[in-house]
Amino acid sequence: VSRPLKLGVSVGVKGRRGAGTLGAIVKDSADKMYVLSCEHVFNPVPGGEKPQIEQPAFIDYRNHIVALERELDRAQNREARNDLDYTKRKLQEIKNLKPRVIGSYTKGIKQNVSFNGSKYYVDAALH
Repeated sequence: VSRPLKLGVSVGVKGRRGAGTLGAIVKDSADKMYVLSCEHVFNPVPGGEKPQIEQPAFIDYRNHIVALERELDRAQNREARNDLDYTKRKLQEIKNLKPRVIGSYTKGIKQNVSFNGSKYYVDAALH
């Protein structure tokens, strides 16, 4: 979970299980800011409603909580007071930083393109 938003953090579509990475923050000629990731992350069901993008992706948020709960159980079993206190605090911190919507899908591309005589596969999307 990252506050403020940083490159490389987990992103996903609200209500879906998938996750991806925030690859870049870009702005257009009118100084409007966008987040760049992959089309298959931001638009997993093409043709539907414009998905809301959240950070972190819910699956990563849930997995982080599960991992901390396991660590809490291990610390309690070995009666490691310092580990126990730290893990309890970290778990509460993460639970308080629930996934937040950072925008809605704007536009994307997922296809082969030619550039300077070479062919490339592009999978990119903006919110």
